[in-house]
Amino acid sequence: MGGIPSLLVLDMTRDDWIRVPRPWRDRDWRQSPTIVNTRRDLIVFGGARWNRAHTDGELLKDAWIWTPPRPG
Repeated sequence: MGGIPSLLVLDMTRDDWIRVPRPWRDRDWRQSPTIVNTRRDLIVFGGARWNRAHTDGELLKDAWIWTPPRPG
């Protein structure tokens, strides 16, 4: 696994790596979310971000669920 936004996950049904789409559309730098695997989905929660308004960082309460495409 890499760090968001370059997160890669290993899909054992394909025996290949899949790139997870960027969960946040803004350009703020975010890091250290908690990532949970639910056997098929990934849940991404929290983390922190830095931007001009939050130069010391801000803890986040965002959550995002991603389901990889089914093998074709």
